[in-house]
Amino acid sequence: MKTIEGATYTASIGLLADTVHGEHCDIQVTQDDPDGGYGLTAAMAATELPVRIDDPDKSDLVEDAADEVLAEHGWRRISAWDWDQDSGVYARVVTNKRA
Repeated sequence: MKTIEGATYTASIGLLADTVHGEHCDIQVTQDDPDGGYGLTAAMAATELPVRIDDPDKSDLVEDAADEVLAEHGWRRISAWDWDQDSGVYARVVTNKRA
């Protein structure tokens, strides 16, 4: 998917059954809304992580797994992961690819 120069992006990790499409946590990257907040325009489609949503250790495993998937898809995290147990985990990211 194409990125836009000057745009900002957020990676979000789905942790719960009602936010993923299977039994594993997933990560996606969206372009942020220019007016603030998280956007809905996908820059990286949801990608399954090797961490099950019912794994009791998922909070210890998911950040490293997400960083690996981001790197594999040409992204890198530029902020700490922000945990929101009700909706997921979020971080600002930039692409290593040319737009």
